[in-house]
Amino acid sequence: VGNIQKVVIDTAHFKGNFPDTFSLDACKLPKGEQPNESTQWSSVIERQKLTADAEHFYKDEVISGDELFSHVRLNIFPDGGVSRLRVIGYPEGK
Repeated sequence: VGNIQKVVIDTAHFKGNFPDTFSLDACKLPKGEQPNESTQWSSVIERQKLTADAEHFYKDEVISGDELFSHVRLNIFPDGGVSRLRVIGYPEGK
């Protein structure tokens, strides 16, 4: 469990089949619990444009403040290739 300070989305090597846009959601669940259909998700990054074969850095776009999360959900529109998703923040209590 921790907060989210920055997010990096990497579309490296995806030149013709990368997603056009993405958004990122997060939730905080009790330890050991997994997300399901009734999970309440909060928007962390609203829909953003992506480009081919590049790292995309988001700091100012993160709208979660100091809220704590246990899980993240990456939404891509339409489907396509993402090499890496990095979520950078601090664990609870730090």
